[in-house]
Amino acid sequence: MGRPESIPCPARVSPEFVDLLGVETPVWVPKEIIVAANLSFLELPLYRPEHGARSGLMDVSADLARGRGLDTTDPIATVRDTRAWLDGQGLPSTALSSEREAELIAATRRPGTGSGVGPCPC
Repeated sequence: MGRPESIPCPARVSPEFVDLLGVETPVWVPKEIIVAANLSFLELPLYRPEHGARSGLMDVSADLARGRGLDTTDPIATVRDTRAWLDGQGLPSTALSSEREAELIAATRRPGTGSGVGPCPC
């Protein structure tokens, strides 16, 4: 991708997940900036505010299901296929625009908010 990507900073994020997204230089956007920007899971599908309605989504383990035979699709194939399906639905995009993302990155880099670049500061 080459350009910085904004990623809401989760409590636990794996390097493998960042690699899966193809992010070369992650920018961790503090929760306060996301809240002030009035963003939701529609613009940031993986953002889950702590103690929010969907905050436990990423805390669910699939170990039991895998132990009983669950076979999952490769995440890259899932993302690719989901994007292709969505593109064919004629739905309006709720994705965060490049311009809006640049605004959030700039807000993250303002003095007093930390650089936001590099490993997750959680």
